[in-house]
Parts: sequence; C-alpha cells; structure tokens
Amino acid sequence: MTDTNALANVPGLNVAARTSAFSFRDKAEDVREIGRQLGVATVLEGSVQRSGTHLRVTAQLIKTSDGLHLWSHSFDRDVADIFAVQDEVARAVVAALPGRTNAPAPAHSRAARNPAAYEFYLQGLFSWNRRTEADLRQAIRFFEQAIAQDSTYAEAWVGLADAHVLLPFYSSFIPTREEVPKAEAAARRALALDPHLGPAHAALAYAVMNYDWDWSQADSEFRQAITYSPGDATAHKWYVDLLLIEGRRDDAFREVQRAVELDPLSPNVLVILGEWYWDSGKDSEAVAQLDKALAINPEHPLALEYEMRHAWNLGNVEQFFALRQRLEVIPPRVPPTTDELRRAYARGGRKGVLRALLAAPGARPTDRARWAGDLGDVDAAFAELGRAAEERDIRLPYVTSWRDYSLLWADPRFVALLARMGLRWSPKDGPSVAAPPTTP
Repeated sequence: MTDTNALANVPGLNVAARTSAFSFRDKAEDVREIGRQLGVATVLEGSVQRSGTHLRVTAQLIKTSDGLHLWSHSFDRDVADIFAVQDEVARAVVAALPGRTNAPAPAHSRAARNPAAYEFYLQGLFSWNRRTEADLRQAIRFFEQAIAQDSTYAEAWVGLADAHVLLPFYSSFIPTREEVPKAEAAARRALALDPHLGPAHAALAYAVMNYDWDWSQADSEFRQAITYSPGDATAHKWYVDLLLIEGRRDDAFREVQRAVELDPLSPNVLVILGEWYWDSGKDSEAVAQLDKALAINPEHPLALEYEMRHAWNLGNVEQFFALRQRLEVIPPRVPPTTDELRRAYARGGRKGVLRALLAAPGARPTDRARWAGDLGDVDAAFAELGRAAEERDIRLPYVTSWRDYSLLWADPRFVALLARMGLRWSPKDGPSVAAPPTTP
C-alpha cells in the first residue's frame, strides 16, 4: 500500500522490515502484541480494494501501547495513480506521528513509476523470500518481467541479482558458474542506474564473495551497502557470512544483532543467527533459532537443512530422519530417499547412512566432503573439496566456519585449500584474509 522505503528514509524514524511486518498479514493479532514482537510504537494498517481501474486505499495509524487510532483516511484513485497514493500516505503518516509535526517529508521512492513493473517486482520479492528453488526461479521470471516493462528499474535489477546469487546455494543441481556471474552483471547494471542503491552494493558483495573470493572488495561493497541503506536487514545478514568466513566472530555478532533488530520475524535472519550460535559452539541456542524460523515458515529449506545437520552431529538420528522427511517434500531433492536412509541405518548404523549418501548421485562436492570426513576418509574429503574449488561451489567458503568440517581443519591440505581461496588458516586462530585469490 505504501512504500516502506520512503518512510525508512525519514531521519530518526525506524521502520520494521517488510518481511517481519508482512508476517502479520491476514492474522487477527492484537496490535499490542504486534508492537511487542516488532519493537515498534505504532502500526500502519491498511487495505486496497480494486474494481477495474479504480482503487480505494484505506490506511490507519494505531498506537501499540493502547490501541488508539492516531490517524485514518481513505483515498479513491485510478490504478495509474498508485505511486501518488503511496507518497500521500507516507507524508500523512509522518505528519500524524507524535512529535513529528515539522519532520521532513519522506523521500520519494526510487521505484519504477510503471505500475505493471512494480507489480511484477513485488511478486518477485514475495517469491524470493520463500527461498525454495522453485520460488527463486519464479522470482527470476518476475524480476525479468519487471525489467521488460522498465529497463531502468534499478530495484528490479537488484532483485534479479539477488535471485541468481541464491539459486545455486539452494540447489545442488545448479552450477555456481551458471548463476553467480549473472547476479554480478545484474548488480552492476543496477549500480550503473543508481550508484547509491544500497541493496545493489550488497548483491554485488555477495557475488564477489562467493564466486570471485575477493574478500576485500566484498567487505568494501558491504560497507557501502550499509552506509547507503542502514535499515536493509539483508545487507547486514549477508555481511555476517563474510565475517564468519574470515573468522571475525565478534564483528559477525554485531551485524547479526542488527539484522535481528531490523527484521526480527524473518526466517532468513533467524537462520543466520542460528548459524552464528553454531559456529560459536552454542548448540542449544542455534537449534532454538532454527526452531523459531521453522515456526514462522515450516518449509524453509535452509532452516530444515541446518537443523537436520545439527541433529546428525548431535547424535539425534531420529530427529535427523524426521527433518529430512520434511525437507524431502520440497523439490527438487537429491537421492537417496529418507526411507532408503532408514534402511541403510538399520543395516549399518551411522556409517551405513553416510555410505548411502555418498553412493547416490547429484550431491554437491562440499556435501560429499562432509560425509567422507565423517566416515574418516580424509583423502576422499579433500578430493571433493578440490573439486568444489574447481567448480567454484558456492558453499565452499563456508567450510571455514561450519563445524561439520572441523575434522579437516588440522590437516595441512586445509591450509593449502584456503590459500587457494585467498585465506589464511591457523589451527589455533582459524581463518583470516591473505592475498587476493586467482580469478576464475
């Protein structure tokens, strides 16, 4: 209904992230509880009714402390005027907030002024946030349709970059080399259109981090992203990945805390918080965050995968099977089936499961390295990690922080592997940045 980015640009006004705010959509939740969960003093509610090209937009501003209405209004407009309505609502909201009578008007959104492009863009964001492979592919189609309507729509180029950069992370069938260069190109196109667009810098940072292994440029781009868009939870969340890869755990916690403050009900943010706890050896806290993410989205693939891996590492085999069964219904999944793994466990215990996983086709090399290492076949594990380096497996940089690989960290070959990626490795201190790696 209104562009939250416009409100977020008002100095001194903190706006809840879209993901967390929209988690209450179509829910009959008390406004006081919404305020508590989001950490906000006021809630903007509204509805849009459409009849042909006619729109009726109704908006109201409510105090979360006592449920009293501060302001409400209805707007009757043509669908072609949707952006003007957004600006009107944003200005009215700022004026209605207590103590902000003389506050500056919200900056106009950089979003497209093409209603069709904007609608495709919003559909792309919805699909992108769901995070399954099918949804990410759908997001790409929506963002491409938005760009077809308006090739100067910088935010749509960012969305396209974000979808391409995540696709190989969520599917072992999709080579990193096919997707991440597309993401980098789309991010650079967005920056050519708007050099100060924070999310475009974040998308570029994530691409050069996971594909080019250019840690210095990634850090610089993340810093620019946060400077230009300090309220972008995704930028803070993705920066956590870089900081963990580099062994900068304290800095990572600062960024993950900020991401949680900005988007407290985002499953994607809760997953990265769980990852930080796991990396820090705080197993119960890690699982608690993943449980929260799954309570919000029971089909979140990464939350299911991480909790499944944690269950395996903690020896909770039945929970591992139960989580894998849930993950299995989110296509596409690599074989074997969970039932086949149960039979392998009945025959050979944990080692039987690992052998069955290794015997099946389709797994990414970083997964195969993890399973081989768990079996004690260190030579096979490093052979798989070498293949991962050749393929630029998007998950390879995370071997420095994911404890699934800790059995390999003391091996001299691990030092050589990280040097290949431009990282130093100390068995005592962990990873740090070394020289720039060779470009692919």
